[in-house]
Order: sequence, then C-alpha cells, then structure tokens
Amino acid sequence: MHVRGLGVPQDYNEAVKWFRLGAEQGHAGAQSNLGVKYYRGEGVPQDYREAVKWYRLAAEQGHARAQFYLGNMYGRGEGVPQDYREGEQWIRLAAMQGFVEAQYTMGQLHGYGYGIPVDWVHAHAWSNLAAAQGHEEAREYRDELQDLMTREQVIRAQRMASEWVPNSPLPLGNGTAFVQRALYSLDYEPGPIDGRIGPRTRAAIRSYQHDHGLPVDGQISSILQDALWDELANR
Repeated sequence: MHVRGLGVPQDYNEAVKWFRLGAEQGHAGAQSNLGVKYYRGEGVPQDYREAVKWYRLAAEQGHARAQFYLGNMYGRGEGVPQDYREGEQWIRLAAMQGFVEAQYTMGQLHGYGYGIPVDWVHAHAWSNLAAAQGHEEAREYRDELQDLMTREQVIRAQRMASEWVPNSPLPLGNGTAFVQRALYSLDYEPGPIDGRIGPRTRAAIRSYQHDHGLPVDGQISSILQDALWDELANR
C-alpha cells in the first residue's frame, strides 16, 4: 500500500520498513520486494549488492520473480561478476515455474547463445510457451525463428512445448541433440546444439566416455545415452 499509495500517501521509506520486517523473518515475497527497492534506490540508497543479497535469499526459497531478477543481475554484472551461465540457471528456474518473462528470456538466451550454446529448437519452445501466455514479443520472436528453422526442427520445438510440464525443464528429446544438451549440462563442450555430430561433439563424447569408463570411440550409442540419462537423473 505504501509503495503504490493505495489508501495512504506513497512512502517508499515506510514501504522499505515493512518489507525489511518481513524479509528478516524469511518471507520470500518481502525479500524480493526489498531487493527491488535496493535495485531501484527507492526508500534506500541504490545498492546492487544488497539487491543481489535479498534476491538470492528469495530465489533460494523458489520465488520465481526473484530468481528472474537475480539471473538478470548476473547477466548484466550488476552487484556480482558478470556470469551468463549462472544467470541462465536462475532464469531457467523461474521459467520452469511458468514465469512468463523468464520463459521469453530463455528463448532469447537460447536464440543468441548467452551463457548456453545457440539452440533454435529450445528458443522456439520457450518462446512458444511465453506466447501462449499472451507475451507478444515472444510470439514475434518465435515466428522469426520459425523462418530460420527446418520443418523437422519446428515440429520438435512444438512437441517439446506441448509436452512441457510446469516445474520441470523442457524435455531433452533423444538422439544427437539430446547427447549434445546432456554433455553441455555435465560441463563438457559439444559445440552448437544442432543435432549434428561435428568434431567438437565427437571430442566431448570421447572425453565423457574416457571419464566414465566407456569404450572411447566418439560415437553415439545406446550405452552412451543410458549413461547420460542415469547421470542427469542422479544429479
């Protein structure tokens, strides 16, 4: 009420007082709102580090908006060293909860390769999910991507979006693209996630095979895919 001036004069200082009381008691919404005040410098001196502190406390409790804001701060290097990959991980958590701005942003991150390899299929799928919630920019971006993608890629993206379940990641699918995504998630470097077995993908497969006691041949096999599935499931 004090923030918007509903029924009382607008007073950021008073709003910060109440947000802080809730935040210090562990209320995720209050922590996120206090982070916003520090980020904008409303009722307190602007302080990105304090904003990060309160966003993180809320984000670790699963607060989607705070996860999104924290991810953006990592992406911009505000209050923390710039780290696209860390930022993507927080934004993805918010997107998995259905937070529409995070889903739209995930489409952008996958489309342009900020913190993750370029992946038009995932970019289309996340944009499609945001568009389904009425996000107009996401709809426009999805349509732009569609003009660049093969028919098979579009079908895969549409299937991923239709099969998505809230509070879960997008389905990984199978085949080469799955192996590439799985290797990347496990901190190997397969190159672009394009469904093609190029030199970087083969090198990443060999490294994974070597590290996990599998036959080292750089080839995709059911043994390799089973090992990847098992490791991802047990993380």
